[in-house]
Formats: sequence, structure tokens, C-alpha cells
Amino acid sequence: MTCQALPCNAAMQPAADTLARKKAPEHHGSSYLRLGREQPSVVADRDVMIRCYLEDIRRLQSDAEQPPSHEAVHQQAGPDLVVRLVTWNINILMGADGATEVDPWDVASVVESLNADVLVLQEAPEVGLERLWGSAYYEGPVKRVRVLEKLLEGMGYRLSRSPATNGTLLATRLAVTFSEGHELDLNPGVYSVNGPNCSLWCEMRAARFVELALPGMRGPLALYATHLHHKDIERRCDTDVSGVRLREAEVLIRHWRERREVATSQASGEDRSEKQPM
Repeated sequence: MTCQALPCNAAMQPAADTLARKKAPEHHGSSYLRLGREQPSVVADRDVMIRCYLEDIRRLQSDAEQPPSHEAVHQQAGPDLVVRLVTWNINILMGADGATEVDPWDVASVVESLNADVLVLQEAPEVGLERLWGSAYYEGPVKRVRVLEKLLEGMGYRLSRSPATNGTLLATRLAVTFSEGHELDLNPGVYSVNGPNCSLWCEMRAARFVELALPGMRGPLALYATHLHHKDIERRCDTDVSGVRLREAEVLIRHWRERREVATSQASGEDRSEKQPM
């Protein structure tokens, strides 16, 4: 089995026929990741992330080539299956700049052209976020996310979410055999200083863990749909403390180990049951 991951961006053109088809340059990856290797001090710096992100969007709009076509995994003959996983931070359908209205039909058009078996959309919150962050600013975007959900369901996707403040949406056409949401931070969440006015934000980050059945395979495909904190520093009283993202990653690792133990125990029980005489 091959898992084909396609990261998208919030500034992708709305329809497949408008996506650029030029050959990508040699260095077509994330400029932020490259800069982080050279200058570790910029890691988890939100302003630097956004600046690099917008620069990459402008470059990729003219350089990125069209993704190859994909046949849905449940329609493949096998035995070697290819699973297409698409990840996309849709920023509550507010554009890369956080202020541009994004049409959910445009996003759905891109999703449909990619024909993903699994789709992970970060910052796709449930109704209620607008009450926490201000209805005047977020009511429209949250309603647009609701429209996008209906469009995804119309394409045959089954939806689930992480229990985060600003949730991550997982959509799949594969059969879900196990699903569990769990938080990555302690209640009520991580406090961090953000924005030009140095406002104190509180956010809970979380993950949705699923096990997906694949045709012709005994074991499931296990994956996490998550979104680690955008800052590695949290405010505790009057002190800034680093290590937020490492702590969240460790929570994921512990969860995975626990889930593996459960799966191993269940498999052992099934093997013993199969060996018992009739």
C-alpha cells in the first residue's frame, strides 16, 4: 500500500483547470521549513510562518504543476493500493490573509478535482466558535464552513472532527472501523500572546484518530487528523514557557502506543478464538 499525501494551501485557484501546469522549480517546498533549518530561532514564530507562507503561495501559483489523476482506492484492482491523503488549512474560509472571504463552492471544486480518499482540513470549526471569538468577525466564516460540509457529504465523504477550539475536520470515503477524539492540551487550553495588540488567546488543540478499512487488507490504516499549536511558547502567569508543540507531539505518541497495545491485545484474542476447536 502507498499513501500519497498532497498538502494544499488556502490560496489555491478555485477550479482544477485554473491550477498551474508549469514544471515546479527545484526548491518547491516550504521556505519556512528551509529557513527554520538555517535559523532555528524562527521556528514557531507566527509572523515568519505567515510571511513565508504567503511568499510560497505567490510562487506556487505560477510554478506548481497539476497533481496526477487518482483512482479511488476502493475502485483499484490491487494488490498494490494507492491511498490519496489531502491536507489543507482552510483558515475558516478566510483566505491566507485571514480577511478574504473564500467561497466554499470553490474549495469543494478543488477537493473534487483531487479525488482524495482521505481529506484533512485544519481550522474548520463547528458552530460555537463564533461565540468564543466574536460573532461579528466569525459568524460568516463559520456558516461558510457549514456549507462546505454539506458539499463534502454530497461527494460521499463521512465527516468527523477533533475536539479542538478550532477543530480539524477529517473526511473520508473509506469505512471507519474506529474513531476517537482526544485533546492535546490541559484544560482550558494554551494561553499565548498574539496579534498586533498582544492579545492573550486561549486555545485547545486536539486530534481525531481513526482506523480505516482498506479493501483486501487485514489490518486498518491508522491516522491522526490534527493541528499542533501555532506557537511553541505559552504564557503562564507572567512567564513565557516554551515546549508547547513538543508536549502535544508527546501526547500523540503516548496515544498511539496505547492504541497499539489495545490492537495487539485484540488480535491475540482473535487468534486464540480461531485456534479453539469447534
